[in-house]
Amino acid sequence: KGHEIACHAYTHPHLNNLDLGGIAYQIVKDRETLEEKTGKIIEGFAYPYGLTETEGMIDCIKNCGIKYGRTTKPTYNFELPKQPIFWHPTCHFMDERIEELTEQFLNESDNNALFYIWGHSYEPLDDEAWNRFELVCQKLANREDVAYLTNIEVIKTIKAFKSC
Repeated sequence: KGHEIACHAYTHPHLNNLDLGGIAYQIVKDRETLEEKTGKIIEGFAYPYGLTETEGMIDCIKNCGIKYGRTTKPTYNFELPKQPIFWHPTCHFMDERIEELTEQFLNESDNNALFYIWGHSYEPLDDEAWNRFELVCQKLANREDVAYLTNIEVIKTIKAFKSC
């Protein structure tokens, strides 16, 4: 509840090893499977192994009904995505700079800032790493000056503002 599910490719291949038909199959099959299990429309994508773009890949992914694609390349900034189909996050949840970035986000960012933290739920965390991330979450939680959005909500909000 409260989480967004995104495609990650049906068998998690390196997409740059596939032709466009293979990429489309991986996304459509994953979407179908996830939509059948959840009863929800899946519009997001997380690139397996990050993003290694090949010719035609982005258009292929968009043509599969995907509205955004999250990469693994950190930006270390709080900018809104310029091209949501290859959306670079601020940082990984175990990044050694996350505490510094949290303070910067809370103290220096403007109303259009986006702190996008990514990670895999299965990634092992030792007690020290878990405690560090939990402190970050506590600092970011329950603030009136922070909006908490899923990825697709960010994309829809940006689209709404652009149409005004």
